[in-house]
Amino acid sequence: MTWARRSERGDPLKVLERRQEPPPLRSCAGCAHIRLVKSEFDGRRILACGHGMQVGQRCRLFEERGR
Repeated sequence: MTWARRSERGDPLKVLERRQEPPPLRSCAGCAHIRLVKSEFDGRRILACGHGMQVGQRCRLFEERGR
């Protein structure tokens, strides 16, 4: 017998609902502060955060880009 994770225990209907919902977004794609800048070293264009945060992981300063 294998042990179930804590999220897999409880009411079977709620467990099934949790399994079917999509995972939360964790990337910073679509953030208003992401800019395409030219690298000073080799001239390539790279993504950079306007707040100096790491690009790729959503941070607490995330703001949805306006259309």
